[in-house]
Amino acid sequence: MHKWMKWTVLEAASKTVVRLLQKVLGDATTTLGGVSAVIFLTGFVQLVMGLFGLLSKRGEKTSDLKGKIGAVAFGLGAVWCNVCALFAFQYGGDVVVITFLTTLSMIPGAFLDRFWFKKRLLPRQWFGLGVGLLAGYVILGCPSLQEVRSFPLWVWLVLSPVCQTPTLYEELYAAAV
Repeated sequence: MHKWMKWTVLEAASKTVVRLLQKVLGDATTTLGGVSAVIFLTGFVQLVMGLFGLLSKRGEKTSDLKGKIGAVAFGLGAVWCNVCALFAFQYGGDVVVITFLTTLSMIPGAFLDRFWFKKRLLPRQWFGLGVGLLAGYVILGCPSLQEVRSFPLWVWLVLSPVCQTPTLYEELYAAAV
């Protein structure tokens, strides 16, 4: 297995664990304190997964100031994603759909990578973006433009452009180290 495949599988596993935890705990709570506790618990799961990744990395474990700022910004963006996902569950979102739509953050990330870091997308990557968009369209039920305008609130919470920003911070952090 290639190194990048291992990290991709680990990221997918951590997102799945976090979304399942949010679904179970989010359905069980309705108070502000309960919501705060769920956000804390999901953040803790992400912290543990991040520590696992850090401890498995050999060599230098620190970066310059730009890398540290990028890491903090990534964490803040991830908290916002958790808040949006939690509210999406409370508005009736489906765990499978929310988890899948969250993984589509790679699509704006690829375009940000193209324009920010001037990395050209390869034909295989364009194909992957197309497959991802098509899969997102299918998982949402192949909606018409009229149906897209009337999506439930939880879909917009998951697709929120602000919610997708951790991909950019991840790229900025990776470029700094």
